[in-house]
Amino acid sequence: MTKRLKSVYLKITIYYIVAIGGLVSVFTYFPGFVDYFPVGTTEKLFSSTQSFELQSTVHAGRLEGESELAHGLFFVMCFLSSILLTIPLGCTYLGTHNPEKSNPSFAKSIILLPIAVTGLVLIVQNSLALAFGLAGIVAGAGIRFRTNMKEFTDTLFFLTSIGIGLSAGVGALGLSLIMSLIFCYTILTLYAINYGETAPASEVESVAAIPNSDRNDETAPLA
Repeated sequence: MTKRLKSVYLKITIYYIVAIGGLVSVFTYFPGFVDYFPVGTTEKLFSSTQSFELQSTVHAGRLEGESELAHGLFFVMCFLSSILLTIPLGCTYLGTHNPEKSNPSFAKSIILLPIAVTGLVLIVQNSLALAFGLAGIVAGAGIRFRTNMKEFTDTLFFLTSIGIGLSAGVGALGLSLIMSLIFCYTILTLYAINYGETAPASEVESVAAIPNSDRNDETAPLA
């Protein structure tokens, strides 16, 4: 493992420990503050009686009767949580790519994309009318999303970033945390062990330079 990968391992490990420790402390000492975080909807994944009513939003009943300031704080925590969980993604991307070959615009989009996705999910919720309206606006404005990704793993960074934004928007903060953690450690491990990498060109050339007679002598069975 290179020093660069070790540094990224250490940085994101400390980051996750501080982030998880902070959340646990807040939920322990301030139980009522949990309502201001995008959590709670993952329980529906394991519920035997699931309801998919289009007229009810994902966060229906949350902070009901509270002030506008409380609602605004909830929205802030949704966006803030999506940003905090994509920071390790950005560090992992920069740590596994050569600085000369990495795409600065793509690195920034990893952090910024979940903000837009979280906002869109909060706006649309379960409304088909808003969903089709958003699609019509995007198509009518002629917005095109194009980027040149040299490696397929870059696409996975992109998809994970979108997934974190979606999770924060629907109130599945725990799912987005696990997604971020597993993805970062998995891709760092794959790069550390050079999984799927071929032998360096220098080694291939050195083997090719050995005469056939010498190769046969080395591989010949002992009498």
